[in-house]
Amino acid sequence: MNKNIILTIVFLNITFFGFCQSKTRPEIKVSTVSDFKIETDNFEELSDFDWNMIKEMFENNDPEENITLAFVYIKKPTDLNEAIYIDDLTFKITGKSSEIDKLTKQMQKTLSKIAKIDFKAK
Repeated sequence: MNKNIILTIVFLNITFFGFCQSKTRPEIKVSTVSDFKIETDNFEELSDFDWNMIKEMFENNDPEENITLAFVYIKKPTDLNEAIYIDDLTFKITGKSSEIDKLTKQMQKTLSKIAKIDFKAK
């Protein structure tokens, strides 16, 4: 009987210490980016903008996650008699993370057209 009690205690100790040694892995939390907004009052600043940075920002997203690229142009009134006057302008492009290249190219194309309009007016 003493032998069974000793064996039971030894077995329970081995089991207890075995479970104490198991490591719990920390939960890795991945944050995702769903919106990116460029805000400027000068189109010339966009000529130096690193468009590849946008792709890197969204690379951890799920390919089916919805994302939004936005642009805000704020112009302080200087001459209201200009031929073409752009006050404040905002536009957004929305799509899936897997379409980031297409969305970025569309944003670049639209901004270049707007920049041409703005510079013609000066």
